[in-house]
Amino acid sequence: MRFGAYIMLLFSINLIFYAMGYHSYGIAQVFSAQGSNWLTMDGIITGLTNAILNPSPAILTVMAGITIAAIASLLLGFSAIYIIPLVMLFALLNYFAFPLSIIDAHDPMLGTFGMVIVVFLNLLSLLAITSFVRGGGV
Repeated sequence: MRFGAYIMLLFSINLIFYAMGYHSYGIAQVFSAQGSNWLTMDGIITGLTNAILNPSPAILTVMAGITIAAIASLLLGFSAIYIIPLVMLFALLNYFAFPLSIIDAHDPMLGTFGMVIVVFLNLLSLLAITSFVRGGGV
């Protein structure tokens, strides 16, 4: 498949889960820490503005980790140039983009199904990145 097809498939799957009420952990933490109602557009804008102007210690820790990983990838050599950014990308996707609250569902069957969804989303992400790096087109 082409890179654009993977991205559209990931977007459509995420959109369905977001429409069903599931959310990502990072977005929920940012907006709950700011004390805003993040389900409305006004709450989203207010939450993002507060998160930028008054960052929480968790966000500062994540930013410091990304900075340290970027410096390490510059210093460690050729393979680290590709592996460390890939790990950082997967960490950011799992924390901010994918609706992983399906894992915390109260129904045990849905929680098991949620793990399958997480594996599937990560597999599609890996295939999209591989397609992009190989020059599979957009």
